[in-house]
Amino acid sequence: MENEVVRKKLKEYLEINGVRNNWIAKKINISPTSICLFLKDARNLSSDKLELIWNLIKE
Repeated sequence: MENEVVRKKLKEYLEINGVRNNWIAKKINISPTSICLFLKDARNLSSDKLELIWNLIKE
Protein backbone atom coordinates (compact mmCIF):
# COMPACT_ATOMS: atom_id res chain seq x y z
CA MET A 1 0.00 0.00 0.00
CA GLU A 2 1.43 3.36 -0.98
CA ASN A 3 1.38 6.47 1.20
CA GLU A 4 0.04 8.67 -1.61
CA VAL A 5 -2.94 6.41 -2.33
CA VAL A 6 -3.94 6.14 1.32
CA ARG A 7 -3.36 9.87 1.88
CA LYS A 8 -5.71 10.77 -0.97
CA LYS A 9 -8.43 8.35 0.14
CA LEU A 10 -8.13 9.46 3.77
CA LYS A 11 -8.55 13.11 2.80
CA GLU A 12 -11.66 12.21 0.81
CA TYR A 13 -13.01 10.12 3.70
CA LEU A 14 -12.49 12.89 6.24
CA GLU A 15 -14.19 15.46 4.01
CA ILE A 16 -17.16 13.30 3.03
CA ASN A 17 -17.83 11.84 6.48
CA GLY A 18 -16.96 14.86 8.61
CA VAL A 19 -14.58 12.80 10.72
CA ARG A 20 -11.76 14.49 12.60
CA ASN A 21 -8.09 13.54 12.49
CA ASN A 22 -8.21 12.70 16.21
CA TRP A 23 -10.80 9.97 15.61
CA ILE A 24 -8.60 8.29 13.00
CA ALA A 25 -5.53 8.63 15.25
CA LYS A 26 -7.31 6.96 18.18
CA LYS A 27 -8.60 4.12 16.01
CA ILE A 28 -5.12 3.20 14.76
CA ASN A 29 -3.24 4.13 17.93
CA ILE A 30 -0.99 6.94 16.69
CA SER A 31 -0.74 10.59 17.65
CA PRO A 32 -3.04 13.18 16.06
CA THR A 33 0.12 15.06 15.07
CA SER A 34 1.28 12.07 13.03
CA ILE A 35 -2.02 12.02 11.14
CA CYS A 36 -1.81 15.77 10.56
CA LEU A 37 1.73 15.52 9.21
CA PHE A 38 0.76 12.54 7.07
CA LEU A 39 -2.12 14.48 5.52
CA LYS A 40 0.16 17.46 4.83
CA ASP A 41 2.62 15.13 3.05
CA ALA A 42 5.27 15.95 5.65
CA ARG A 43 5.50 12.40 6.97
CA ASN A 44 4.99 8.88 5.68
CA LEU A 45 3.50 6.08 7.73
CA SER A 46 4.60 2.48 8.06
CA SER A 47 2.89 -0.13 5.94
CA ASP A 48 1.06 -1.60 8.94
CA LYS A 49 -0.42 1.81 9.83
CA LEU A 50 -1.37 2.39 6.19
CA GLU A 51 -3.17 -0.95 6.16
CA LEU A 52 -5.03 -0.07 9.38
CA ILE A 53 -6.18 3.23 7.88
CA TRP A 54 -7.17 1.57 4.62
CA ASN A 55 -9.23 -1.06 6.44
CA LEU A 56 -10.88 1.62 8.56
CA ILE A 57 -11.88 3.93 5.71
CA LYS A 58 -12.99 1.32 3.19
CA GLU A 59 -15.89 0.17 5.39
